[in-house]
Amino acid sequence: MPRTREMWIAKGTVENMASLMTAAGSAPILETIHFVNTFGINLQIIPLKLIECPLLKWIHIRCFLSPFDWVGIRPFAPNLVTLELEIAIRCFSIEAPEMLRALNGMHKLETLNLSLIVPKLPADFNADVIATLPTLRYVEVLADFHTCLILLPRLVFDRTCARVKVTASEIGSALDDDAMQSTLRRLVALGASNDLTFDGTTADVVHAKFSQLSASFSIATYDKVSTECSLELSRRTKAVPCFELVYSTVSARAGQVVTHFAEAFLMSSVTSIYIGPCAFFPNTLQELFFHVNSVKTLEVVDVSREDSRAAFATLEPRDQQLPAPQLQNIVIKGFRGGDGCPSLEALRECAIHRRELECRIANVVCGRNCDLVANEAESVRELGIQVDWLPYLD
Repeated sequence: MPRTREMWIAKGTVENMASLMTAAGSAPILETIHFVNTFGINLQIIPLKLIECPLLKWIHIRCFLSPFDWVGIRPFAPNLVTLELEIAIRCFSIEAPEMLRALNGMHKLETLNLSLIVPKLPADFNADVIATLPTLRYVEVLADFHTCLILLPRLVFDRTCARVKVTASEIGSALDDDAMQSTLRRLVALGASNDLTFDGTTADVVHAKFSQLSASFSIATYDKVSTECSLELSRRTKAVPCFELVYSTVSARAGQVVTHFAEAFLMSSVTSIYIGPCAFFPNTLQELFFHVNSVKTLEVVDVSREDSRAAFATLEPRDQQLPAPQLQNIVIKGFRGGDGCPSLEALRECAIHRRELECRIANVVCGRNCDLVANEAESVRELGIQVDWLPYLD
């Protein structure tokens, strides 16, 4: 493979990949290699060592059988710039230290993406192994919250110079109410601060960190339909969040998690809210909107006409109290590749009711696939609201 720069191997077995690499011999300009396997195919050992590729900088591996061959990765560690792994770890107390030792040799690594399935965690994890990654600029960890809490303090890098995304799932074990707030705060501290000793128990410390943080907090559900509700905390207009926390739970618990988010974090700092295809309308959103007094922008994306009515209804006054009192801008986008779109008619009704408490929505932006509600735009304009039609806004 003297002229190959990027190689994909999908649904391969150890035997046929070993034959391929032995035949290839060397790949002097190979920079990127992908191993992508489906469930049920045994790919525990990646035969990378059978091929000479001195310029290899990017490895992407997806195989969910265990144990994973960390020894096979180590020869390439010094030159790696990007590592993406979607793997299973069945014996955490043995495999996690091996993973950290392998990562510790990756002194040029700039991007790390770990998606881990850990069926069973040990009762205790006392290994003192850490991975020091001095050049890391982006890290994404997706695992259950126990694994996130164990691994994040063992990944040592400058969090002030890196973007960090943590997706913590309740799959297999849900947090009780007493542990929820401290766990959420601890995840934020581990992802956004170089102070890895903070235990998450002091709300004031978290709030102080937030005052200097560009961050996104999301609640996602992994049952029924896909759901996402994100809160953007940013002091810089249109800033890319430097820290993202996604908490994944079942839809029945979404409202409860929202309440804990509001109690754990400084919701008064939230400047914008993104709502994806939600399964937990309307009570959850109503609870949320009463906590976010500084929100100026609401984005409603991939939400059906019916669900958008419920969403906009939660923004209407209740007992002379106004949810999200600073709200001025609303962005709506229809389903990607579909024919559904949020309702401008429902938004108009919401705007009328909010005016009763002297809160005026100033701008509405209609993005992709909003043609279905084009005939409703004029009635919104009649309220003095500026409506911009941007069909290519994605």
